[in-house]
Amino acid sequence: MVEFINKVSRTDRKLDGFLGDNAGRISGLDDISRRFVASADRSGDVETAKEVVSGLQDSQRKDGEYYLRVMKNIQEKGDDFVSKELARLSRMRDGGRGVDDEKIDNFSKRINILKAFQ
Repeated sequence: MVEFINKVSRTDRKLDGFLGDNAGRISGLDDISRRFVASADRSGDVETAKEVVSGLQDSQRKDGEYYLRVMKNIQEKGDDFVSKELARLSRMRDGGRGVDDEKIDNFSKRINILKAFQ
């Protein structure tokens, strides 16, 4: 039943109502992210990612822009940015106090995107 609803509504929800592991992920940007992390010269990957993001529809553009933000932060703050940001977002998402459902979904999407850089 959940699979059917996810397919019809184009979402990625689990049985408990939380977002699944693929929410927010964009396969083309996942591929670029893996190359970005493995590469010494990352500028080409950033430019390719920008082209992909510019072609996204509004519903995915916000998620695509987060990929670009992560790339920028890795370049500025170093490769350990991903692990630190994952820990920070997980604490905020799992803390639960005063965090509304929309924010929890946003944190979950960001966590999923960050995992593409691992």
